[in-house]
Amino acid sequence: ALNNAGTACECAAGYSGDLSEEGAACTPCSVGSFQSERGAGECSACPIAATTASVGATSADQCACPTNAKLNAAGVACVCMAGYEGALETPSDACAPCGEGRYKPTNSSDACDGCWRGASTPFPRRHQHGGLRVPRAF
Repeated sequence: ALNNAGTACECAAGYSGDLSEEGAACTPCSVGSFQSERGAGECSACPIAATTASVGATSADQCACPTNAKLNAAGVACVCMAGYEGALETPSDACAPCGEGRYKPTNSSDACDGCWRGASTPFPRRHQHGGLRVPRAF
């Protein structure tokens, strides 16, 4: 595409390359990266553990975290949602539900916590203490 001044070619959003050299070409941003600006800029990597569905992404909004994960508050890495745990370093990493008797109340990279002695959760993926059951003493 021509630049705004109409004097030189530049790469479209979703592509990178320096067209100032003869024979140069624009290449689409690879899966896991994006380029939101026109020009000769390099593609930017998605946040840690996030990826794009295809090449040529034009926005960070096209970067997606694995199932049961969200971006952390700083927007730089995916973390498991409340009720799930896992170490997310690549897009193929997964968040597993907290097992019975375990819970995690926040979106974070923390592991699920165990219930206090004598308590359990009625089913996996508990988000908070409120779902804990304490057996009746007779």
